[in-house]
Amino acid sequence: NGLSWTKISEEDIVNFYKEALGKDFSELNPAHVAPLKNLYNWANKRDNLDIRREPHEFLAGVEEAYNRRTTKAKYKLPKYEDWKSGVQNVLNKLAKGKDIAHQQGYLQWLIQSMTGVRAEELYSKAEHKGFAFEDIVKINGRWNILVPENKSKTSIARYIPINAEIYNAVKKFKNARKLKDSDSILEEAPPRSVKALVNKLLTDEFGEQIGKDLKSKKK
Repeated sequence: NGLSWTKISEEDIVNFYKEALGKDFSELNPAHVAPLKNLYNWANKRDNLDIRREPHEFLAGVEEAYNRRTTKAKYKLPKYEDWKSGVQNVLNKLAKGKDIAHQQGYLQWLIQSMTGVRAEELYSKAEHKGFAFEDIVKINGRWNILVPENKSKTSIARYIPINAEIYNAVKKFKNARKLKDSDSILEEAPPRSVKALVNKLLTDEFGEQIGKDLKSKKK
């Protein structure tokens, strides 16, 4: 339509796909969106264009919305009391194991179930080591776990509030394993096997579909 590609609006992008493919955005999949998104992403980084809102961010949202829509499963969440007892059942099973995988799994699931933090945010990633005791800091009288930006699901460093039960459990585990404050807490047993153990117990307790949603990626 003769518009400069740096001046194109979201409405122009919508119209482009409608005219070129005869599809509304609700019908698009990532294969349609990715080429244009990647072009804008590449060009903006290469030329440092001053675009107020980068089009690749808008298009990335389309991909995300599509993936959510196409992978959304229909199932009933457990009632609160069932969830609460299920969480405790998994903790009890992990607590009974004497090997290091069960002990690490107990600590991982205790933190996850009480804070909502992802397992990946507790383990080593890229240049950052896994969660260590020194990452627990007190802010305004409350203990928090620091999650660095390259491990955070929001890509922004953040603090996860924890209660005394988690703090004491981490401290007890560290002392029992004779770890330094700077040592990664959950790295003695292979993380992949620990996550697989926790995932299996979650699936056994809550069912396959909810287990899949709760489970951590085996990376």
